[in-house]
Amino acid sequence: MKKVEIITRRMCGGCQDLKRRLAEAGIEFTEYDADTADGMAVWAWYGAPSILPAVVVDGCLLPSAGDVLQMLGDKR
Repeated sequence: MKKVEIITRRMCGGCQDLKRRLAEAGIEFTEYDADTADGMAVWAWYGAPSILPAVVVDGCLLPSAGDVLQMLGDKR
């Protein structure tokens, strides 16, 4: 199972959509809210990505959130 982390913001429509899609697909993830101190630390750790949601799989920041479900395929 891949470790999936997402960096989000509460008022981000794309972030809410990604969380819904991951949950519907049964993919477990850890969420970090970039508007909190912990979330800001994770955001900085991964190079302060300019576009949210940011998706990290097994410690590697994906170049874009794109279609995360397709990228993960059966490798959940």
